[in-house]
Amino acid sequence: MKKSDIFLVGIMLFIIIQVGQSQNALDIYGDLIIRDNFPALILYDLDDHRNKGLLWESSDDIQLVSYIGGIDLVSVGGDLKFFAGGSFVEKQRLTILASNGNVGIGNISPDEPLSFGTTLGPKINLYDASGIYGFGMASAELQIGTFDNTKHISLGHYSGSAKTFVEWIEINSSSLVMTNSGAHVTAGGVWTDASSRSFKENIIDLTLEEASLALEQLNPVKFNYLLQNDEEYIGFIAEDVPDLVATNDRKGLSSMDIVAVLTKVVQEQQSEIDDLKIHIAELRSLIEIQIKK
Repeated sequence: MKKSDIFLVGIMLFIIIQVGQSQNALDIYGDLIIRDNFPALILYDLDDHRNKGLLWESSDDIQLVSYIGGIDLVSVGGDLKFFAGGSFVEKQRLTILASNGNVGIGNISPDEPLSFGTTLGPKINLYDASGIYGFGMASAELQIGTFDNTKHISLGHYSGSAKTFVEWIEINSSSLVMTNSGAHVTAGGVWTDASSRSFKENIIDLTLEEASLALEQLNPVKFNYLLQNDEEYIGFIAEDVPDLVATNDRKGLSSMDIVAVLTKVVQEQQSEIDDLKIHIAELRSLIEIQIKK
């Protein structure tokens, strides 16, 4: 039977049923089978007769098309289940629960708004013109990555009505972790502070008096972290350091602050050592002259 024949039969059924008492335009008990090289169920709007939708088969694929509006999947009672590739039990690919709208892809009992099956490997792929980015699973491990080690991964937020992306942290193949402040972890695993003059303002030389007083007040201690009690560290307690090297919340410390204090004091000590060397050399010369006399 051709598609046109099916369409004519459908019109006849529509007319016959409309004349009867049924409120449905077409009420079928049992299966509705459409046989054709390209079987299709075409939906028309009664008012303007425009082609609204199409459900058809092509090359063993089932396609659902809306030519004008959107497509709504609605369940009044039970769950929506989509099967592909064979047996209903073995090939359930997509499930939408009626109770809460949770969607399962390869997961017939989704317990979250979007749930995937247990197969390891890539789960979500995102594409642009230059590459593929995605989320995946290894054993006991969530993976976020790219399919090309020249691509970057950025964390940040979208700002303003234009939703401009503001980057906080970038992960790339050259510096591994880069912050928007310029601080980064190198490929060799070294943390590098942002230190360019272009990042700073109100630059004033540290005085020897400030540095000496801060160094005198620093109290080195040994300790272990509450979350890592099997390894001992040495350092300082943020609440106890002098104001010069303290952070606003006194919860952390910058090692460069301590280095700057030490550098200033050591420079002064080195200057004093150099002066002492000169004086000692002068004394030796005087002693040698006295001996020769």
